[in-house]
Amino acid sequence: MFYQKKKMKRKFKYILGILLLLVGGFLLYQRRDYFFLESTFKDFFNGVEEGLEAPFRQDGKEIDLSLSREKEEELTSLKSLLELKTILSRFDLVYATSIYRNVAYFNDTITLDKGEKEGINEQSAVVTSLGLVGRIDKVMEHSSVMKLLTTDEGMQLSVVIHGKTEDYYGVLSTYDRETGLFLVTGIPSSAEIEEKSEVVTSGLGGVFPSGIYVGFVESSKNDSFGITKNIKVRSKQDFNDIKYVAILMKEEEA
Repeated sequence: MFYQKKKMKRKFKYILGILLLLVGGFLLYQRRDYFFLESTFKDFFNGVEEGLEAPFRQDGKEIDLSLSREKEEELTSLKSLLELKTILSRFDLVYATSIYRNVAYFNDTITLDKGEKEGINEQSAVVTSLGLVGRIDKVMEHSSVMKLLTTDEGMQLSVVIHGKTEDYYGVLSTYDRETGLFLVTGIPSSAEIEEKSEVVTSGLGGVFPSGIYVGFVESSKNDSFGITKNIKVRSKQDFNDIKYVAILMKEEEA
């Protein structure tokens, strides 16, 4: 009898051990599935969250803001250009957009989207809200080519510098790509010219009308012979970034 009880007790322990192993295994299996599902959903929602947040992160913000700034600058440029109508009321203005710029002749010419159909003529002055930038060199039916002041050929533009006590006439001849400065020659060494003095077209030569803003004096010093001054002039216009312009036309040409 004692032997049977002992045997049954051992069998019970054996069955209990198997049940515990089964329950433990089941719990571990369920726990593993839980972790798997949790990890899967967590990865999925993290991916969605990253996708939604991507445009608003630092890099995205920089891109969005730079695009906004670019649009804002374009609108400001266009608004300033339209205001030229009041400043240059003696001219009819034809507004044009830059459509092509050959890299090989980057400092020489820009193609504009206005031509014969809009009444554009060769030699017409071209300006931005920041001053004179060039003249029309060639006209086609629906476009024209503007020769820039920065051309390597040199524009040989007659200008007036408003000195301390009087005005001085000179020639804006060459452009230095390295410094971004124009050279004005032909002004006597005795001329009293201060930095920031205004430089405008003189109207002499019959190509450009008078009084069109060109730039300001950055430096002035006598030449090696001490006879005339070499005047360095800076334009307010960035010639690497010309998009919108106005072509000056006499009233009878419009």
